[in-house]
Amino acid sequence: MPYIPQTGINATLNINSVTYVVREMSFQSTQDTFECSSLLDQYKKYFGARRAGRLTATLLVSGDAADVIISSFQLAANLGVSLAYVLTDANAMNSYSGFGFIEDATHNMTGGDVDTLTISMIIDGIIA
Repeated sequence: MPYIPQTGINATLNINSVTYVVREMSFQSTQDTFECSSLLDQYKKYFGARRAGRLTATLLVSGDAADVIISSFQLAANLGVSLAYVLTDANAMNSYSGFGFIEDATHNMTGGDVDTLTISMIIDGIIA
């Protein structure tokens, strides 16, 4: 499916069957590279290897919803099990899904503002 640019308005992130509204999100995809030049080469040469992904999101939550994901995070972290995720952008034009490990979860509370949960997830396996 080709990527169709959309705004982040109404984007959702479903983690372990719990859906959250996304305030802001970034998705990073990287590729390992290895140097393969010989001593006689004037310039360095590289080849690409495995790919890795990281998803960082600030989610709008109620205190109860934040408790569900933090509990899931703690339980999954203890068991070493990755969590399923589905990221859907505005108007459901683009969707990404897979599995990942939540490495970091921070529940943010500001007086007079909505509670948010900021998570950082490393993708486990294929980024689809």
